[in-house]
Amino acid sequence: MFWNFYVLSRYDLKDTSKITLVDIELIAAMGPPGGGRNPVTPRFIRHFNICTINTFSDETMLRIFSSIVAFYLRTREFPPEYFLVGNQIVNGTMEIYKQSMENLLPTPTKSHYTFNLRDFSHVIRGCLLIERGAVQSKHTMIRLFVHEVLRVFYDRLINDNDRFWLFTLTKNVIRDHFKESFDSIFSHLRKGNAPVTEEDLRNLMFGDYMNPDLEGDDRVYIEIPNIHDFSDIVEQCLDEYNQTHKARMNLVIFRYVLEHLSRICRILKQSGGNALLVGLGGSGRQSLTRLATSMAKMQIFQPEISKSYGMNEWREDLKVLLRKVGMRGQKTVFLITDTQIKEEAFLEDIDSVLNTGEVPNIFAADEKQEVMEGVRPVAQAGNKHDEFSPLALFAFFVNRCKDNLHVVVAFSPIGDAFRNCLRQFPSLINCCTIDWFQPWPEDALELVAVKFLETLELTEVERREIVPICKHFHTSIMRLSERFLHALGRHNYVTATSYLELIASFRQLLTKRQQAVMEAKQRYVNGLDKLAFAESQVGEMKIELVQLQPKLEEAKIENAHMMQIIEIESAQVEAKRKFVKLDEEIASGKAEEAQALKNECESDLAEAIPALEAALSALDTLKARERGRTAGGERRASEASSAALHRSHYRLNHGLQYRLNHPPATLRSPSVEKLSSTKPVPGARKFRDRYNFHPADITIVKSMKNPPSGVKLVMAAVCVMKDIKPEKISDPSGTGGKILDYWGPSKKLLGDMNFLRDLREYDKDNIPVTVMQKVRGEYLTNPEFDPPKVAKASSAAEGLCKWIMAMEVYDRVAKVVAPKKARLTEAQKSLAETMELLNQKRAELAEVEHHLENLQATFLEKTEEKSRLEDQVELCAKKLERASKLIGGLGGEKSRWSQAADDLQIVYENLTGDVLVSAGVIAYLGAFTAGFRQTCTEDWSMLCKQKKIPCSEEFSLSKTLGDPVKIRAWNIAGLPTDTFSIDNGVIVNNSRRWPLMIDPQGQANKWIKNSEKENQLSVIKLSDSDYMRTLENCIQFGTPLLLENVGEELDPSLEPLLLRQTFKQGGIDCIRLGEVIIEYSFDFKFYITTKLRNPHYMPELATKLSLLNFMITPEGLEDQLLGIVVAKERPELEEERNALILQSAANKKQLKDIEKKILETLSSSEGNILEDESTIKVLDSAKLMSNEITKKQQIAEKTELKIAESREGYRPIAKHSSVLFFSIADLANIDPMYQYSLVWFVNLYINSIHDR
Repeated sequence: MFWNFYVLSRYDLKDTSKITLVDIELIAAMGPPGGGRNPVTPRFIRHFNICTINTFSDETMLRIFSSIVAFYLRTREFPPEYFLVGNQIVNGTMEIYKQSMENLLPTPTKSHYTFNLRDFSHVIRGCLLIERGAVQSKHTMIRLFVHEVLRVFYDRLINDNDRFWLFTLTKNVIRDHFKESFDSIFSHLRKGNAPVTEEDLRNLMFGDYMNPDLEGDDRVYIEIPNIHDFSDIVEQCLDEYNQTHKARMNLVIFRYVLEHLSRICRILKQSGGNALLVGLGGSGRQSLTRLATSMAKMQIFQPEISKSYGMNEWREDLKVLLRKVGMRGQKTVFLITDTQIKEEAFLEDIDSVLNTGEVPNIFAADEKQEVMEGVRPVAQAGNKHDEFSPLALFAFFVNRCKDNLHVVVAFSPIGDAFRNCLRQFPSLINCCTIDWFQPWPEDALELVAVKFLETLELTEVERREIVPICKHFHTSIMRLSERFLHALGRHNYVTATSYLELIASFRQLLTKRQQAVMEAKQRYVNGLDKLAFAESQVGEMKIELVQLQPKLEEAKIENAHMMQIIEIESAQVEAKRKFVKLDEEIASGKAEEAQALKNECESDLAEAIPALEAALSALDTLKARERGRTAGGERRASEASSAALHRSHYRLNHGLQYRLNHPPATLRSPSVEKLSSTKPVPGARKFRDRYNFHPADITIVKSMKNPPSGVKLVMAAVCVMKDIKPEKISDPSGTGGKILDYWGPSKKLLGDMNFLRDLREYDKDNIPVTVMQKVRGEYLTNPEFDPPKVAKASSAAEGLCKWIMAMEVYDRVAKVVAPKKARLTEAQKSLAETMELLNQKRAELAEVEHHLENLQATFLEKTEEKSRLEDQVELCAKKLERASKLIGGLGGEKSRWSQAADDLQIVYENLTGDVLVSAGVIAYLGAFTAGFRQTCTEDWSMLCKQKKIPCSEEFSLSKTLGDPVKIRAWNIAGLPTDTFSIDNGVIVNNSRRWPLMIDPQGQANKWIKNSEKENQLSVIKLSDSDYMRTLENCIQFGTPLLLENVGEELDPSLEPLLLRQTFKQGGIDCIRLGEVIIEYSFDFKFYITTKLRNPHYMPELATKLSLLNFMITPEGLEDQLLGIVVAKERPELEEERNALILQSAANKKQLKDIEKKILETLSSSEGNILEDESTIKVLDSAKLMSNEITKKQQIAEKTELKIAESREGYRPIAKHSSVLFFSIADLANIDPMYQYSLVWFVNLYINSIHDR
């Protein structure tokens, strides 16, 4: 339509100034009415020139799409036979497209049953995703065609009839257009020889996700050969997702999940592919989108809705998103749900993005310029010389946004909102591939149950039967919800989340209750065992006490007799010890004398031994190099001579020391030990080190014809030492006389080969006196007989001179030591005799001492035995006393504890069925009224009995999961006493989800406020300006919070809290609320109430909360009205009753606590409880207190019965008034204006009592 006008006057609405619009041409486009498009009035159309564009003819569409397919096959180098398959695909798509438009017509419940050319193109585009290498045969292309038809047309269908119609149409198209047998093409999916069914085609999948490590164009679109391989890939990707994201997804992978996951992955594979996911809340739309995004290596963007989130924040988020996909080229999935669409303008922008890839005028001028400059380098593709206009750059930006952005919109089909959105924003249908999430099929329900229950300890029968029972629970609630809607006009939705809640609650509650019941039973059993042990010990201890008494008396007599023996023998031992001490003193004196002699010997040896060392050293200075001798012989001779001298030295030095250091064993005494501890002789080493001689040559001396006088003098002395006689020779002075000359014998002596050996082996201990006298008189007194002087003549003579002088010193010292040796020998002999006698006496003393020690050890053992017997007798007596106390105090509990243990065993055996039904009540029945709830639980209990699942004869939620003491406290806090209200309290206490209580009469509000008052309860409304601050404080500090008076919708910013989306940050549990991350305390409790009588909560909200119908029951109202009338008529009676109720509750709580304390004390006591005096005292005092409280409670119960009898007189008026209230409350079913509140009725009731 074209509208031309040249001058148009307008006025500015702000200042009324005139605005003239000149030469403007308006072009508009519209579709024909229908499919969400409204008719346009003729008054509007008259301004336009209308041009109608007819729809394409079949031939045109076939030509267009055939050309596209042929071009693709040609560029991908497919064989020629595939071109025929390409034409068949186009013709088949045309047939399905035309038939669907004719037969699948839109209705109010099927408003999305509209088809256009985009659907046609989606099928063709899907078929062109495959590459040549992935096509094994023409059958692969045909299967791909069927797959794409199913994804585009089949996945949006909502009922079985429509789906079967399309399945039949597809079979006919394969037969008519492809000339192939449908069963043969899909033979690999058939079960045996049966025809291919819709169920079989669920396993037909194509995708590019089988190699998750690849990215982008490297990923190949292929047929999935095996669904189990696909499941393994998904498990791997899910693990990777959970490791890289704070918010984990605990998904069970089964075929239903794989089907929808594959569909979403296919949409993301296509450039600009968008999805409309339709399903009830909790069906997995968001979770599967996140997982598919992760598998496709893309980013995900989802707005975080807060209370203050508005249009400005929405537009800013869109700008960020468009910059990310358009400027930076990041492939991104934009996920948004219907609950996040706070304003209709959000959908207008989404509609624009789906249609054009942009939001008109979202960027300001400067922002738009920034965007264009950001994409310029990419548009130029490296060629900086290319110039682009601003319009071209922005168009390039928009095209990148369309290619890289995938919009996924998740809607719920419940209510009118979905239909209205599709009607107002047709792009949600035209530009999106629709995936309708059907309720979970039977196999999905079964696989999930099996997966979650595999860790529970169940019998084979229970494990086999519980799965179909869970499936029955789920399907029966669907039927019950329909009856509930028809009968009372109340909505209740059953989703996959409800089923998961059933399984999770059953797992958690069964484990918890089994542990609690078994612990309680074990406490009773332990208490009974302790009592039985005490009873059995009484008789044994009496016998033991009788047997111990004579043993104790006998032990006392034996101890007294042995004490007398020990006293006598101790005196004898002491006398003998004195005699031995005197002998030891005598021996010590003799040892001291011997030590003195030894010291003198050592002193003299200090001179004798160095003399010997000097002699050896002097000889070592000599070496003979006689001609004709071999070096080896000379060495052997030298070593032999040296060994002989050392043996002499050893005999002198060590002989005496050995005798001193090793006296006979009989001589050992402290004094003798001191005597034998001699030190090495001092001076020997020092003297030897002083003479470090270098050997001289004897041969030189031997060859001297006329030796110096010093040499002759030394050799003469050597001859004297050797006792060699001199020769008489003529006097060299010429006197003619004869003189004695030693030189001749000396030369003979020097010529002797054993000369040095003889000197080393010289018998120095037996040198003749005449020899030493002559040496001392004639030679040592000669001034020339001096080693330094002799050394001038010959170094060899010097060594011999030193040897002679050393022998003289040795001889002189040895003769002094010899007498002392003799005396030392005598002293040692006397000492040995004394020590021998002393050792005999010592042996006698040791013998008697050992005997005495044995007696004392025996006496000690007897004394200990007596003490042990005394202690045993005393302990036995105390045990008897304690056993009497224990049996007397707790003996009366034996039968009650035994009965309680048996009852708990029965409860434990029935827990599987009872907890299963209880989990069903918590997961499904909270929103139902008492009658529907009762009918359903009876049906479930009967089913459990039929399936041989152990359960109670009459199921009671409060008995299975409730605590009587806690329930009594709830009643005192304002919870009505009827079974329905108590069950509601049990559900609140055990549900894994936060409770949303439908509370038109304020019963739940009153109960929560009273029961949580001590825990610093905070109360807020959504209308409060600072409710988010209060909420954050309660979450951080773990205090309870009550959100009251909510409507049918909650603030979207509460969603993370409703889903309990906590995560770890820095080791601390945190939660994100809007843009704020706060610490999360698991002590936090969240209660929600509404005053709406019949609210309609959408599945998206109902699955996140535990809906509870807290409307008052006739029984509960009757009790309240009875209390009011009694309080008015007999106030003292009601006051006394209320006081008794409080006292009774306190008494029962105390009794339970005392019993728990007694049982825990009995269980914690180790070993024999009769030996633990403190435990017996604790038990005794606890039992005394229990008896006192029991007496008080008995009196209170009697009084309460009397009061109840008196109150029963007013029962008819209360019952009649209760019936009256529910009668007038039902008038609202006739006309909504007949609304009466409980507060109004109670006031009317009170006024009628006053006015009678």
